[in-house]
Amino acid sequence: MSKKDLSDLSDLLTKYEAMFPVSRTIRLNQLGSSVGSVTEGMQKRLRGYLEFIIPNFDFNRWLKIDVGDNTRKGLEHGYDVGTSLPAASDIWYLAICASILPFTGDNYQENAAKILGFLAKYLERLDNIKPLKSIQKYSDLSTYMDWTTFTKVWETDSVPHVIREMRFEMWMLNRNTEFPSTGPKASSEEGVTKKPETSLGQLYCGLLSIPIGPLGVMETLSVFSESMGDMIDAYPGEKEKVPISADEAVVISNPVGWKCVRIDVLQGLMSPMTDMEDMCPGVHLVEHGYVIMNRDAEYPAAEFTGYDKIQPFSSFRYYLRRDAKWPLPGEFIGLLAKPWPTHVWWFQETSPFLYAGNWFETNYYTSGIISEILAPLEGKVGLVYKCVVRGVEVCIAASDFYGYVVGDRVAILRIGDLDRFLDKTRGNFKWKEMVDLIASEKAAKELPSNEAYIVNSNMMILPMSFYKAKEALP
Repeated sequence: MSKKDLSDLSDLLTKYEAMFPVSRTIRLNQLGSSVGSVTEGMQKRLRGYLEFIIPNFDFNRWLKIDVGDNTRKGLEHGYDVGTSLPAASDIWYLAICASILPFTGDNYQENAAKILGFLAKYLERLDNIKPLKSIQKYSDLSTYMDWTTFTKVWETDSVPHVIREMRFEMWMLNRNTEFPSTGPKASSEEGVTKKPETSLGQLYCGLLSIPIGPLGVMETLSVFSESMGDMIDAYPGEKEKVPISADEAVVISNPVGWKCVRIDVLQGLMSPMTDMEDMCPGVHLVEHGYVIMNRDAEYPAAEFTGYDKIQPFSSFRYYLRRDAKWPLPGEFIGLLAKPWPTHVWWFQETSPFLYAGNWFETNYYTSGIISEILAPLEGKVGLVYKCVVRGVEVCIAASDFYGYVVGDRVAILRIGDLDRFLDKTRGNFKWKEMVDLIASEKAAKELPSNEAYIVNSNMMILPMSFYKAKEALP
């Protein structure tokens, strides 16, 4: 075959290559990674759009290729992203699931604002992080012209905040989960010789279940509860790692110099640059995007059969150790998500942000903070206190005459659950069994009464303590 023939063949192959792009898969370490890159189609549409509203924006980071990408090679003799990535970042931000913050319905904003008010101290402790913003419809987004810079600015005030619902299950003594799964790494270690389903109940007393998107989008996932701030404050000396179990297997991370990263509204579409060193307070479940850091965690885990499906999310379980003096019944537990930089994060306000959470109670107990000491009702004896329980003020009688002061956290017995241990048909206590205190408060206000206050008949304050910070010290 002559050189001319070879040249003609090369031209022909190049022509065919342009007409029929070749699908390829990038192998590990072949090219640099940019987690959460957008698809080719989104690149072309958004590039022109954003160049108009966000001048001088660095779009090169949009053109990186991640491990596992399907790509095309055409006339430009280079790779470009041809299909969605395995790490689908949009699931974290745009997919819809249950939220403890209402985000639909009539006057949902009122109850959402009330719940955020309950969490104000918790959020302030975390450098005023914000909950996840979840765009429900495109009309939630709008732009206006900033005449000082002659650019269009994103307006996202109408986008509702959500806190994805964290599920939990608490196991009775000598019982196990009602939702079997493979279990965490520790359930098959620590010298356990019995069957996994037996060992699970020996090591743990319950679990948290969190709906999450695919790993690789968030650099760090960390659990932080209301009581953890008090534990950190009470721990002496260096406080970067604060143990909350006797063997120090469960540790609260409290990195020195950590701060919440905020972003300018003009670049609110893309997640910001951060320390990239997994600096985030709380008990770390995931670091470096993919590494499960906790031996008490399981991912992916089985869903809760009999309850609403969580697809396209997957279940991430965190099992609660029997020897850890945490969490407190009645406290709020949140999952903080710290995104990797340089992916579309749909106008979140802080990194990390509060991704999921819920209040937590055990089979019999909750707790509350004393807000007022009430005078006895006419003809009645005994002490009654106004307590803030899961953010709602409830009037509760004490079981005896032990005195409390405003600001004390008190143990509260749920009287209706006293028979749970003997009545096996009731099963383990789960998140759906918590009474809606906001609805109960509203109903109580609508009932006519001549009394100065109404005592909650299902709750009683007991003279006991779940946890004191000094008891966790080595």
